[in-house]
Amino acid sequence: AGIIRHGAKLLYAYAEATVPKITVILRKAYGGAYVAMNSKGLGADFVYAWPAAEIDVMGEMFADEIVHPASREIEMEPSVLKAAQAGLIDDIFMPAETRERLIRSFDLLRRKEEDRPLKKHGNMPL
Repeated sequence: AGIIRHGAKLLYAYAEATVPKITVILRKAYGGAYVAMNSKGLGADFVYAWPAAEIDVMGEMFADEIVHPASREIEMEPSVLKAAQAGLIDDIFMPAETRERLIRSFDLLRRKEEDRPLKKHGNMPL
């Protein structure tokens, strides 16, 4: 119960934040974890990934349990390229480029403004 309660607070904070929001996916981002950790759908300004990142609707372990054994030849390989083509991420770059990319991204977002109602805060899930 604590994970759900605290997770809901995290989601609320990401969704309500008006500061620049940038995500870099380093390894695995499956299903709800991708969404919850500042995805495009949650309002991220930029979502980037390293080439070895895995982005998919569910982890391979869970997918294996669902797919019938006779149809195991179906491709279930999570791919960062598929995620980029689907618009889930903005760009893919090598780990050594991370610092420079983040600096440039924050420079672009330096004067970010969001139009929000005067009463910015809603009802946080408790």
